Amino acid sequence: MRKLKEVQRLGLVCHHNADPDSLLSAEVLKRILGRKLSCEILILAPAGVSSLARRMYEAIYGEEPLVEGIEELMMCDVLGLVDVSTLEQLGHEAKDLIESKFRGKIFIVDHHEPHERTMRLSFLNLIEPTSKATAIIVHRIAMWIGVELSKEEAEALMAAILHDTRHLNILDIEVLEVMKHLLERGADYNKVNRLFRREVSISERIARLKAAQRLKLYRVSKDGEDLLICISQVSAFEASAARALIELGADLALVIGGKGEDVRICARASPRFLEVTGTSLGKDVMMEIGKIVGGGGGGHDLAAGLNVRGSREEVLKVLMKVLEDKLKTRLKEYV
Repeated sequence: MRKLKEVQRLGLVCHHNADPDSLLSAEVLKRILGRKLSCEILILAPAGVSSLARRMYEAIYGEEPLVEGIEELMMCDVLGLVDVSTLEQLGHEAKDLIESKFRGKIFIVDHHEPHERTMRLSFLNLIEPTSKATAIIVHRIAMWIGVELSKEEAEALMAAILHDTRHLNILDIEVLEVMKHLLERGADYNKVNRLFRREVSISERIARLKAAQRLKLYRVSKDGEDLLICISQVSAFEASAARALIELGADLALVIGGKGEDVRICARASPRFLEVTGTSLGKDVMMEIGKIVGGGGGGHDLAAGLNVRGSREEVLKVLMKVLEDKLKTRLKEYV
């Protein structure tokens, strides 16, 4: 806090297509820091905000989120990366700018596995991979600095936690304790839960169906257990497509997307995949691929992603090699 009191303009940066945990955590962090600091605080989303996060923000705060882009980022003195584990999640222009201008002027608030390159740029790391959402860490910061959360702030953190824990399906004692406190601060659980209900757009449904249509299926035996791995490609809604493939029955779903040389991989796994293989998608797969192809990969045990410049074909080759090395078996397409 002492270092931030010297700052005139602070930017809180959300990741690509910012989800509720990134946007709502950043907004609550902005509001609680604003009660302790006199500087201007901005929310920056140089690579956009997801429709779900935007809709939740509007429902909780009664207004559209005020998010800035690359121009305002350039005018900041210090940046806080919120739910961001690697700079590749911000787009190439923002990544290059941060690496050139903000070395030693960054702090990180995140719950993903720490990325060494990003940490080298920062002066403070509030990173806790065991926390189930970045919102948990923001709640902890509020307690540390002695700020009482408003009803809206409590509901924003609750929405972020519900999103990243898959409606409390990923649970520990810390999540329960924080949820209890948010309820005590006036958060309406039923209202927040309803915010997740939406009609899936025709474009997203098409992407899911195309992912199913184009998938390659691999059947793997590991310690006497059979696992189903799906790899597919779409041009948008990669995360939604990966989730849909898990719902169809895959133990591991990897969906490659992006446009031109900007390649994205979204990976989702069932709890069974982690139990059988002991393989974390963030640390063991995406981060390893990122080291090989030079991109930024990371995430959680069951949900992770990668952003890189290159060709889909080359990235796919590296993906297959890393998977085969981790699973200690050759992947043969199941037909």
